[in-house]
Amino acid sequence: MLDADDRARTAYVMHFNGVDPADPRLHNLMTGVMGSPVPAAHGRRAREENNPER
Repeated sequence: MLDADDRARTAYVMHFNGVDPADPRLHNLMTGVMGSPVPAAHGRRAREENNPER
């Protein structure tokens, strides 16, 4: 059942978007943010909000 769903989803994406959903160039990878403190997970924006005079 899952294989059929995966094939159908892949066919849908390829038909309507013209891309292969398995192409790694289409995906960004983010790992380990749950173990990071909030400011580190939010990066520059969090630092700017904490230091508005910059």
